[in-house]
Amino acid sequence: MLGLNIERNTKLWVSRLGTLCGVFAMLVLVTGCPWGEPPPVACETDADCPDNDVFCDGVPVCDMETLVCVAGEVPCAADYCDEELDVCAECLADDECDDADLCTDDACVDGVCVFTAVDCGDQMCDPADGGCVDCLGDADCDDGLFCNGVETCVDGACVPGIDPCLEGEVCIEASDRCALSCTTPADCDDSDECTVETCTEGVCLSTAIDCDDGLFCTGVETCDPATGCVSPGDPCAEGETCDEETGTCLDCVACTDDADCLDDVFCNGIETCVEGCCLAGEAVDCDDDDLCTTDVCDPDTDACTNDPVVCPEGEVCDPETGDCMVGCLEDADCDDDNPCTNDACVDHECVNTNNTAGCDDGDICTNGDSCTDGVCLGVAMCPSGMTCSGGTCLSQTACAVQPDPACDDGFVCTTDVCNLGTLECEHTPNDGLCADGLFCSGRWICDIASGAGCDSTGDPCAD
Repeated sequence: MLGLNIERNTKLWVSRLGTLCGVFAMLVLVTGCPWGEPPPVACETDADCPDNDVFCDGVPVCDMETLVCVAGEVPCAADYCDEELDVCAECLADDECDDADLCTDDACVDGVCVFTAVDCGDQMCDPADGGCVDCLGDADCDDGLFCNGVETCVDGACVPGIDPCLEGEVCIEASDRCALSCTTPADCDDSDECTVETCTEGVCLSTAIDCDDGLFCTGVETCDPATGCVSPGDPCAEGETCDEETGTCLDCVACTDDADCLDDVFCNGIETCVEGCCLAGEAVDCDDDDLCTTDVCDPDTDACTNDPVVCPEGEVCDPETGDCMVGCLEDADCDDDNPCTNDACVDHECVNTNNTAGCDDGDICTNGDSCTDGVCLGVAMCPSGMTCSGGTCLSQTACAVQPDPACDDGFVCTTDVCNLGTLECEHTPNDGLCADGLFCSGRWICDIASGAGCDSTGDPCAD
């Protein structure tokens, strides 16, 4: 190792000497000799600048501002430049190669860091301290044998596992399980309906039963330890039919004739059976070719309904588009329910013009009814001093000589008035005039039919 270092140091000093000479030569080239400076080398590109072929000097470049050659950037620090190999050294000493891994030996070899794994033989290196141990974790200790138990790693050493089986059990390595010792199959019953137990050479063996019945249309069978094999039944979705022959679900309902397919829904049309599959019927077409109706098939009545499109107030349905539009299409759209106007649709706008037609104001006590300024008005048929009743003019004298008190029927719970229309007294019962405001009096009523007047239902409380 000493010889290699001497050789290495010698190369480095030679390289450094070469570097110094190269730098001096470049200074002479660029700045001129101290005893007589030659003119600088003119250039336009880096290619115009001559190279002294010394790697550690770098490559001269053309200064694009002064258009003269200047020294280029050296490729690496002087101590790390290897002129012989034309490379930059990665290191000069071992301590420059630390990879922070305690499980490697770090060294600088010919300027390159070399990291060699610590040799622990049959052991392994502990990255915590770089020492050699038998294990780092439990997995390193596993011998792969079920009957040896679970091995663990404690302080870098493997600790054997313990027998996984209970007293009276036998460990079976081939199946990684513990089994009871036995003399008859009855000793092996585990109350699991999904297994069959046998006693073989003094050891209980358990074999899982096969629940598969080989039929597609019974679904994939499973086993319930309490009840045994369980079949889920038809594996096909609603509306599909299971075909055992092909082992597939057919996207149809199976049938033998049309009757098997009828769903008794009028609006669905008539279903048919084709090649063993039900085909949907053609839906009933309720279109009446009128865009201003809503066409619906009603399954409750087994009939079509074509209700007119309902538009907002002031709009009508356009028969060409089926859309609601502001305005009108015909005179009937403009009917304002006023007999005193002539209603017309002009350029899709309603025009309601007052008329002077005869009309009926609904009052039998007027005559000569006619339209005036859009209002139906009649002329009172009875002269002053007369009153009208049922279309007949009557004298008010009979009632006038009988003021309201003359109509008093003697009951405090009636409202008594003289009707000038009929010239008769009217007596209206009013229960509210009887109430005394006491709960225990019960409910008060005005009973004039029996002549009782105000009458109470009495104590509302039970016996």
